[in-house]
Amino acid sequence: MNFQRNKRIGGYSLVELIIYMALMTVLLAGVVQSTLLLTQGYRNVKAVRNIENSAIYSMDRMVREIRNAKSVDGSQTTYNSAAGSLKLNTTDDVGTAQTVRFYLNGGKLMFQRNGADIGPLSVSSANVSSLIFRLISTSTSQAIKIELTVESGTSSAYFTKNFYETATIRGSY
Repeated sequence: MNFQRNKRIGGYSLVELIIYMALMTVLLAGVVQSTLLLTQGYRNVKAVRNIENSAIYSMDRMVREIRNAKSVDGSQTTYNSAAGSLKLNTTDDVGTAQTVRFYLNGGKLMFQRNGADIGPLSVSSANVSSLIFRLISTSTSQAIKIELTVESGTSSAYFTKNFYETATIRGSY
């Protein structure tokens, strides 16, 4: 008698196929979840970076101009308001009288020199929601306290941060 053994043809059984598909589904779900977490983390970092960059550059410029100013133009300055405006009387390097103004326009912190707009100090992807100037006056000097609120991000990663700085007016002491 000639008994032939059943030769198994290569392939996968239905049980093996279901197990492989289940493993691939779990791995794919992990990869998708990791990608979503990385994307959300990137959005968060980008929004915070936009806020920080706007605040650092804006505050640095305002403090520098306040410290170099001779006086504040009180008639053109709005104190204690979220839509504050500050106009400073100053001089350039050769002693020519100039004016410098900081104000909000459409969520951007604007910088003006001698009545001409220089441009925004805040980055385009950040929104300045509040700019408050407070006058601190003593018998010997004057200072300006700045309160700045900057916002940035999308609905899933939206951040708001407050910044504070005080600068003494050089021409007041």
